[in-house]
Amino acid sequence: MKLKIYIPLTSILLLCSSCNKKLKVKVTENNDIKIERYTISTITSGHRFCDITNKRWSKTDRIYEADWGAGIDSLYIKNDSIIIMADIENAVIYDLAAKKFGYQIVLIDTHK
Repeated sequence: MKLKIYIPLTSILLLCSSCNKKLKVKVTENNDIKIERYTISTITSGHRFCDITNKRWSKTDRIYEADWGAGIDSLYIKNDSIIIMADIENAVIYDLAAKKFGYQIVLIDTHK
């Protein structure tokens, strides 16, 4: 009887063990900062994250968390701005920073 309980429980634990791993990581960086775009798990609803790391201070903060649907088309660092070009028409944005480490974050809809 105990074996019947352990098999489904073990399967659930194995599926959830990958939930904290960064998947599909894309990195954009310059001399001051590093930006990582990634998803957490393919099992969840497809949330995408973007973290910024200040290289001098070794400090990392989140820029955004969203359910992008189609995802980000491109991300650029230009002067003191981080430009995110994405299809945001059907996106649900949970967290979006306006400014981090002296960089202004600009979100541009690719369909407009």
